[in-house]
Amino acid sequence: MQKPAGSFFQALVRSVAKLVLVVSAVSLAGTAWLAISNTQDDAQRDLEQSMDRSVERLRMLINATEMTAASVERIARTSSEPAEASALRPTLEKSLAAFEQRPELSYLGLVLARHGEYGNLERTEDGSILLWLHPGSPPGPALTQNYLLTPKGFAPHARQPARGYDARRRPFYQAALEGAEEGVWLPSYRWIVHGAEDTPLWGLSYVKALHDPQGQLLGVLDVDFDLPALNRFLRSLAAEYGVQLQIVERGEAPRLIGGENVAAEPLALPQEFAPALNAPPGAAVHKLTWSGADHWVTTRTMELKGGLQWTVVASRPAHLIDAPLHHQLYQMLGMAVVLALGLLLVAARMARQIGRPLTELEQSVQHAGESGTAAALVLAPSAGRYRETLRLGQALVGMASAIRLRETQ
Repeated sequence: MQKPAGSFFQALVRSVAKLVLVVSAVSLAGTAWLAISNTQDDAQRDLEQSMDRSVERLRMLINATEMTAASVERIARTSSEPAEASALRPTLEKSLAAFEQRPELSYLGLVLARHGEYGNLERTEDGSILLWLHPGSPPGPALTQNYLLTPKGFAPHARQPARGYDARRRPFYQAALEGAEEGVWLPSYRWIVHGAEDTPLWGLSYVKALHDPQGQLLGVLDVDFDLPALNRFLRSLAAEYGVQLQIVERGEAPRLIGGENVAAEPLALPQEFAPALNAPPGAAVHKLTWSGADHWVTTRTMELKGGLQWTVVASRPAHLIDAPLHHQLYQMLGMAVVLALGLLLVAARMARQIGRPLTELEQSVQHAGESGTAAALVLAPSAGRYRETLRLGQALVGMASAIRLRETQ
């Protein structure tokens, strides 16, 4: 049995629908590929820019610390007797303005070489500023004194036994003697917290040895920030630039000195950091898996005076970047659906407009056939709308006229 012929209207709509679906699928795939590519490129550029700004701010912190030390050095050298214990407190009081301008700094100190007297300014956790005077090893009472900064200046605050503390035996003093004349940065080390010796606290120091014009050692300057202060600064950068920041102190045993989980002590380097640290300096952004989640990661390495190296690691969870991409894809999919429906409606309208003259021609022929006379074949006005249907109608009329002429003979 012969299969009945399909509708021209339906065939046209199906053909157009297939064309629309193919074009939409290709367009959607191409647009999605471009969106993914552009989004990833934008994400990488944005992360790299955030990293560059963060490293620039860290360098500013390092430079400001060194400039503070230079200010104290100038003040110390203007003293009539810079190597005498009597000069410690006046030198530190004159250095207070430089110390207050850098809220990230934890300590600013000066050790005298002859007897080891040590004076320093300390910024406490609550923001108060203390002035400490450690006696070193001269004859006389071995008492450590501190003074609290008040609106009227430094006022006596507390006294305690010196307990044999000699700053000349501390790592920062030895590093200054062994380091370059311009000063050096020490790797993080454990500090002595006076009055709370059992509290572990690590920090970093910039130190510089002071010599008189004859080359005689006068003492050692130190400007320091503890790890909590460093990480408060790091958190402010992370919040400002929308990234996660960590600092790895390079060396024989790299350790984490900056990051969300770092408190008062460095942490052992997580194994997941290895791929980021093994990347070339200034490497592009990579997608790595940390703690079971995908992150975009980039690194920069900073070198401080004395050869100390920090690797700064900036990262963002991948979903924070992928979410906008998903949103874009949903938007494009919705647009593609709307476009496809629109094209289908246009195709249906076109098919109806094209199919109407054919339908009316069919009706005219059918009517002529039912009447039994060729004279009944009359073309509808719609047949003249298109050239093809007009010619087809004319051919049918011509055929009907030929039939009528034959009938009359």
